[in-house]
Amino acid sequence: MSRTVPLSYGAMCQDLQVNGAFAVNPATTTGVTLGYLGADYSYGINEVEVAAGTVVLNDDATNYVRVNRASGAVTAGTTNEADTDNALLYTVVTASTAITSITDHRSAPV
Repeated sequence: MSRTVPLSYGAMCQDLQVNGAFAVNPATTTGVTLGYLGADYSYGINEVEVAAGTVVLNDDATNYVRVNRASGAVTAGTTNEADTDNALLYTVVTASTAITSITDHRSAPV
């Protein structure tokens, strides 16, 4: 099921959480792989459609999971750099090949 969400950045973040866009998908989350649901949203004049997917996290680390606002690409890395091109979705801590905590940032404006 796809949803269209308006995208001013602050509104995007709030709507991502409220509408379930990019929500953690327990069915595809295992070990150090985080599964997420897809999303459809407007970015400027472009419509961005992101399919559900997974992202592999670094083990024994704090991972920052982001979505590129223009392309919809979801990535994870171990640095939390301020970035106008990406929206922070989650901070995920891993240890011993397992996810130990997930902090949801989808409603926090940048």
